[in-house]
Amino acid sequence: MATISSNLQMTLPESFDKVDVDILSDNFQKIDDFAGEAITKEKVANNLTTTEEGKALDARQGKVLYDNIQFVLDMMNE
Repeated sequence: MATISSNLQMTLPESFDKVDVDILSDNFQKIDDFAGEAITKEKVANNLTTTEEGKALDARQGKVLYDNIQFVLDMMNE
């Protein structure tokens, strides 16, 4: 009896099950859909000025933001 994967909900047949092309096609479609939603280099912004919807902020900008916040806090404490 086939089971369902926990992440992509793919059908996982048993080793003794006959090949079902419809199940294979469905599984490949789930992989393709997932890959299309993944964050790619083109969807990452390595700056603090991008306003385009759907962009992710590059992790390197976390350091820039931290340094800027720390600078402001230090100026307030002087």
